[in-house]
Amino acid sequence: MTRNHRIKTELNRITQDIRRKILGIKQQSVEAYLQTLTDDASTDYSLWKSTKRLERPTLHIPPVRKHDRTWARNNKEKAEAFADYLERTFQ
Repeated sequence: MTRNHRIKTELNRITQDIRRKILGIKQQSVEAYLQTLTDDASTDYSLWKSTKRLERPTLHIPPVRKHDRTWARNNKEKAEAFADYLERTFQ
C-alpha cells in the first residue's frame, strides 16, 4: 500500500463513483421490477405475491455446530446433531 496522498484521493474518488453507479443500477432494477407488477391472473398476481413477501419477515435459521466441529446445515443433519448432543448429555 502506498501513502501517496494523490493516489489515496484518486482511490476515494473512484470508490465513491463506483458506489454511486451501483446504487443507480440497484434503483433502476427495483423500478423496472415494480413496473412489471400487476394484480391480475395474466402475471399470476405478482403484485400480491410481492406484497405478501414484504409483510412476512424472513426467518434465517443458522447452521448448528456438530460434535466433530463441522456445520449441520440441513434439517436432517441438525436433527442428528441435536440427537447426538442429547444422547451424550443424558447418559
